[in-house]
Amino acid sequence: MKYRPLDEKSVLSFAQPFLLHEPLTAQEVGDGNLNLVFRVLSENSSIIIKQALPYLRVAGSTWPLTRNRARIEAEAIIYQESLFPGILPKLIFFDKSMSALVLEDLLPMRSWRDCLIEQGETLEVVRDVAKYVGTILIASSKWNIGNDEKQDLRGRFIFSGLCLLSEDLIFTAPFKVSESNKFSEELEPLVNHLQGDQEIQRIVGQMKSIFKTRHDALIHGDLHTGSVMTDGKNHRIIDLEFAFFGPFGFDPGLICAHLILARISHFVRGNLNYCHVIDRSIQEFWAILETTMLQNWKRSPEEFSDFLRQLHLDAVKFAGIEMVRRIIGLAHVKEIEDLPSELKFSAEEIALRIGSKLIKSNSTESFAQTLTAVLEEER
Repeated sequence: MKYRPLDEKSVLSFAQPFLLHEPLTAQEVGDGNLNLVFRVLSENSSIIIKQALPYLRVAGSTWPLTRNRARIEAEAIIYQESLFPGILPKLIFFDKSMSALVLEDLLPMRSWRDCLIEQGETLEVVRDVAKYVGTILIASSKWNIGNDEKQDLRGRFIFSGLCLLSEDLIFTAPFKVSESNKFSEELEPLVNHLQGDQEIQRIVGQMKSIFKTRHDALIHGDLHTGSVMTDGKNHRIIDLEFAFFGPFGFDPGLICAHLILARISHFVRGNLNYCHVIDRSIQEFWAILETTMLQNWKRSPEEFSDFLRQLHLDAVKFAGIEMVRRIIGLAHVKEIEDLPSELKFSAEEIALRIGSKLIKSNSTESFAQTLTAVLEEER
């Protein structure tokens, strides 16, 4: 089949072979940032069709982007499912020519981000996410796979067009004047100060180099609270098109950055009890992550201690960079964006201050201890 972008009409015929009965309706359900995502329903079944466009959707056709990301996501689901069964959506079919994945429908699950916004229970989610991250990081690392398998995997999950996109939108554009940045005029003095901070520029440059050159394990590459689905008991990790061989600290740093942003949102709204819930979630994430990695560790205890120190240090800095880019850069988060205007600026200020301190941190303590110290300075 020749490639063509699907719409709510043409996706019905595309989906027909994968449904129990004739498809009745199709609804676009994606966030509109990157891909086309449709939910197609028949009389008693439903599926998700996810199609890669040849450009960055949020920016339009002026920002070309390879459709190879659909192939990367399909293969990442298959590989990571073999390492951690049951945490990823079922891949029903991958159509290479259409750059389209047919996936199980995760209804009635909803995003972990929405649960956090509504002050929902979060510990069970964070435990599964931590187990997933810890398992994948060690199982796909150089210590657990042979050279031939590593070369094969690195060839399949190379530093892709989406990695270049991440490099630009996470490490480059937010830290300089860029047309892709998006922030309110009120923030301009803070943004100018941050972008003129030479220490931050130096550290972000170092972390960008680590992101590009450290081939530690097959990471998710875009792991945040919006890429985790939950119904309270069952949880799924979605959106693996950014997967590549990258640094150990990147995925843990990103997930914690978004937990901190959720915390800031609740802090400015006065939901202090729920801030403590998120604090416990971050502590639990690291406790389960470390335990899971140690269970799969095949080297000496001394090497594990050194590994953990570096992991914490990198994750703290990646978290700070991610927080800054979600305030200044192109893609924001709705827990901050949807705040009333009088609270939004306060939340953005706090996020930039905390993010900057995390970037500059050289603490050898755990991630949770480092964050606690930074939060204490904010009081």
